[in-house]
Amino acid sequence: QESVEDLVSKEDRLEKVIQLISETVKKDRNKNIILMRYGLPPYKRPHTLQEVGDKLGVSRERVRQLEKKTLKKMRERIECNKEDYLF
Repeated sequence: QESVEDLVSKEDRLEKVIQLISETVKKDRNKNIILMRYGLPPYKRPHTLQEVGDKLGVSRERVRQLEKKTLKKMRERIECNKEDYLF
């Protein structure tokens, strides 16, 4: 059983991740790739490359490429603004 503090902390981290995605990723398609791949709201579970590709009408290799590029942008933003993204 998780404590209230653990749940609040987890919720806070989730909000920061979603904020990071919103501020960093401009294309809706790329946002959806990250949200789907990691099972972030509104998605209930992580999706495979194939599932994401089928949903977006692209190959799973293209999904992988876009995911990699988007995660790189997110990492760069975190590096530049470390104090804003302390998890």
